[in-house]
Amino acid sequence: MLEAEVISKANEIEKATGKQLLSIDDAAKYLGCTVCEVNAMIESEILCTISEAMPKLRTVSIALFLLGKTDENVHKRPTDFGFEQRYHSPYSIENLDEGEFMSMTRRGQGEGSVFYNETRKKWQVAISLGCSENGKRNRKILTAETEALAWQAYNEFMRNGVTLKPQTTQEAIASTMSFEKCYNDYLLSIEGAGSERAYSGKVLLSKPIIAELGHYNVSELTEDIVRRYINSWTSKTYTKGGKTSMYSQQHINKVYTNLKCVIKYAVKKKLLSENIMEDIYKPVAKKYVEDKNKALTYEEVSMIINSLSNKPMLQTMVTIMAYTGIRPGEAYALKFSDFDYDKKTVTIKRTLSERKNADVKMKKTSGAEPLIKMLKNERGSKQEYARRLLKLSDNVLGLVKRWEESIKSNPTLVLKREANGTAEYLFTKPTDGKLGLPFYYGDEYKKELKRHGVDGSYYNMYRFRHTLCTSLFKEYNKDPKTVQLTMGDNSMDMVMRVYNSVDKSDILAASGAYSKGLDTVLWR
Repeated sequence: MLEAEVISKANEIEKATGKQLLSIDDAAKYLGCTVCEVNAMIESEILCTISEAMPKLRTVSIALFLLGKTDENVHKRPTDFGFEQRYHSPYSIENLDEGEFMSMTRRGQGEGSVFYNETRKKWQVAISLGCSENGKRNRKILTAETEALAWQAYNEFMRNGVTLKPQTTQEAIASTMSFEKCYNDYLLSIEGAGSERAYSGKVLLSKPIIAELGHYNVSELTEDIVRRYINSWTSKTYTKGGKTSMYSQQHINKVYTNLKCVIKYAVKKKLLSENIMEDIYKPVAKKYVEDKNKALTYEEVSMIINSLSNKPMLQTMVTIMAYTGIRPGEAYALKFSDFDYDKKTVTIKRTLSERKNADVKMKKTSGAEPLIKMLKNERGSKQEYARRLLKLSDNVLGLVKRWEESIKSNPTLVLKREANGTAEYLFTKPTDGKLGLPFYYGDEYKKELKRHGVDGSYYNMYRFRHTLCTSLFKEYNKDPKTVQLTMGDNSMDMVMRVYNSVDKSDILAASGAYSKGLDTVLWR
């Protein structure tokens, strides 16, 4: 009797659907429930599937379910459908708590990757089912006898019963790869490609970005999510020295640029189908920036140099910068051999930077040490802009010579310099003869000025560079290209935009001169 009922119901289903085997989607539609509910019934063996390649449900099983029958005798008797039957789920499903997930991640077994569990002697894959209402992540781990069955289990969950090719594609990886992992992969991919200082900055900057976006899967990121995050930086604040400030435009630009590079990397690796930052623009910082002329007066330059008279190393260093406009790092890296006393010149061909060990995982840097490297803009064909020969006065050359003689008169310091391979360098630490980190020279400069009641932060060393550039334009009428080459910049835009300090009196004078010129022609 039972078998007759089953066959009758199976025929009814076949007539309604036109199929002897139903896909999980078909079964869900016929039963009037969700795909997840069908999967749950398969897991509890209420329904069964057939074929590892394309999981489908036998109409005889659905017939039994609809009749409310669970007679195992029906399962044991063959039916003449012409297909091999399988009535047990090919995998098991377990909850995966956060601790277990983090342990798997440390072993390189993240979401979306099938791996062999040596302890269980089974194949497994972890999946994410989003977050609950309280924000807790819902993660599962599927366990199967074979790798193929593990992929099948993954497919059923990720695509609601529509089987894909084995999930070796980047699209499948992106569906469960966290943005944090993607960001870390990007950082590792660019390590060694640029300067160590710039790379360390990128690693440190990734920490706040990952803190807010790292929990998303790459595939979950949208244009709106990223736009809201970048715009939020215009309202963020930070505290330094007990003072709370808003972030500058320069810092916001760095966040924007670094995030854009990571998204571009994700697109290149096919983790994202499109560049979601293509229509996102840099927000404008709300931080107030005082409108001030960066150039120093000659009186201010004189005041600073005289304040350093008790520190001959600092006085020599600052005087060179004031006369040449070179960058602080270029001054720190000068050698005595760079000076030609007959031609009265100095050659700029290296700079002092620093080397740090960047820890991508911990998002921190350590082990800073001095590093002599190529000039800022020295990249292939740009070398002509970076390396330059500059003229010096007899007064400056005399100061350099006296500083060299003072070093040679100190046998202990000479021995230390020779031991450290720094004998040729103008500026080393007086205690051990080693090159200092860039901040060392800047801190010493500020300390000495503070002793004389001068604010070293306000009169920072870069202002000597601004002063020279502005003077070349305003007082000596040098053309922009000459100024660019003198400053060692690789573009005209940088010189005109950053260094050419033009105040309102300059604008007024220029418009006045033009008006007078027209008067002589129009009102004769």
